[in-house]
Amino acid sequence: MTEDLDRDIDRLFDEQLLPLSRRLKGEGVSFLETRLDKDAPSYFVRRTSTEMKKGDFEKGGCSTPQAVEADFADVWGGGDVRLLANLAPAMAGLARSLRHVEEESVDVSEFIYVMY
Repeated sequence: MTEDLDRDIDRLFDEQLLPLSRRLKGEGVSFLETRLDKDAPSYFVRRTSTEMKKGDFEKGGCSTPQAVEADFADVWGGGDVRLLANLAPAMAGLARSLRHVEEESVDVSEFIYVMY
C-alpha cells in the first residue's frame, strides 16, 4: 500500500506540480518570495485588520473527504492561485488515498505514559 501511495505522490509532483511550477516561474509568477530585496527599506507590513472575526474561523480545511476536490477548487479558483485549481482533482484523489481512520482500542499506548 505504501509503495502505491509513494508512486501516486511522485506522479503528482512529476506530472503536475513541477511542470506547473516551471511554467509559472517562466512567466515570472511567484507565490512565495525567496530573494531579499536589498533596496527595500523594510519588510514590515502594518496589518489593516487586527482582530479575528467569526468568518475567520469558519473557512479553512476540507469539509468532508467527499468534498475535497470542490474545496480545493473553491480556494484556488481566484486571483493569482487560479492556476492551482487544475490540481484539485489530483490533489483530492491523493487526499482520499492518504486518509486513514485510526481504529480505536481499549489499550492505552505505552507512549502516553512516557509523555506524562
